[in-house]
Amino acid sequence: MQAPTRTDFLLLAVAVVVILVPTLLPIEQPMHEQISKWVWGELSSSDLLRNLVLFMPLGAALARIGWGAGRCVALAALLSLCIETLQLWIPGRFVSPLDLFANSLGAALGHAVLRWAPLWRSPSPAQGRVLVVGAGSVAAGLLLATGPLLAPTPLPETYFVQWVTADPRLHPYGGEVLAAELDGQPLPHGPFRAKASRDWISSDYALKLSLRAGAPPPGLSSFLRIWDPAGDEILLVGPDQRDLVVRYRMAGRHLGLEWAALRWSSGLAGVGRGQRIDVSIERTGTELCISVGGSRRCGLGFSHADLWQLLAPAFRYPPLVAHALTSLWLAGLLLPLGFWGRRDTATLFAWLLVAGSVALATHRGELQPIPLPALLAAATAILLGAGSRRFSDARLAAPRNTPTQ
Repeated sequence: MQAPTRTDFLLLAVAVVVILVPTLLPIEQPMHEQISKWVWGELSSSDLLRNLVLFMPLGAALARIGWGAGRCVALAALLSLCIETLQLWIPGRFVSPLDLFANSLGAALGHAVLRWAPLWRSPSPAQGRVLVVGAGSVAAGLLLATGPLLAPTPLPETYFVQWVTADPRLHPYGGEVLAAELDGQPLPHGPFRAKASRDWISSDYALKLSLRAGAPPPGLSSFLRIWDPAGDEILLVGPDQRDLVVRYRMAGRHLGLEWAALRWSSGLAGVGRGQRIDVSIERTGTELCISVGGSRRCGLGFSHADLWQLLAPAFRYPPLVAHALTSLWLAGLLLPLGFWGRRDTATLFAWLLVAGSVALATHRGELQPIPLPALLAAATAILLGAGSRRFSDARLAAPRNTPTQ
């Protein structure tokens, strides 16, 4: 094996920095948020997945400098233990023994990916067929799963309504709700019996609130919140600074994934403290229309390329960043098909899987169609993958220079 180069050590340093920056920065959260996952019995599988991916570059970088798998995992575990210890004193952070396992596993996977690079970079024809069909199956499965995972979960027969919730997992709000109604019927505090005819949260409805505004909270707060008898949140409508957020309980939450929220960026920008305003949320088909006073925003909704929202941290993403992440997610799903694709039956079958999943998901009408920018990003990724494969094949096929005598 060749001796490590400066580039190898530079990549190792970058991998360590990529780990330290997001794990040691403080996070602005409500009081006790850092321990709420233990108090409320929440297991964040999305957090485990993020930690796994975060440590994969470290494992790959250690493999480049010649470290074996055992030493790689040991160093990753030691680094993870140091991070978890430091997080005891970092605001907004919480310590989880599961992170230690996920980080070590991520480093091991990164090490394996680099060690097996000849297999996936230049596979034999038989291996290439397996890889392209596998990539197509994964992409098709995730696209098909997006609708059910982002769909609202069924309502219980009786649920509970609270105006301006006091909850340690939310920032307090200084305003007050004066009245609330659902489809023209009052929606008061306390127990509320669900309609027998339909599950309104997953169909068309109109929710209207009349409130006296408070000061913009520093993070997510609540105008109105609905939860089930077990204390699990079903629906939240509230401010996040100047944004207006609508989030509902979806099937992905049962798997420990993140809260995905529909957000009207700066939807409350013109609302002053003490001002009386009316907020209306209307669902029609797959989209929401939100009105705040005289302003109105329609077209809010998830698409089949928005599964990343269940995996990424629930930050306040600017609209352009959210659109970019949607495009990157879809591009990442289809890039491997461009890289491993060939003019053969296996590649055709893989693409038929993907096209069929998109057609089926769209036909079900659970979510909005995939945005055009995301489709263009996916097409670019496919071409980039194909170009990268040809470049890699050309490099491997090029004759090596031999010294002349």
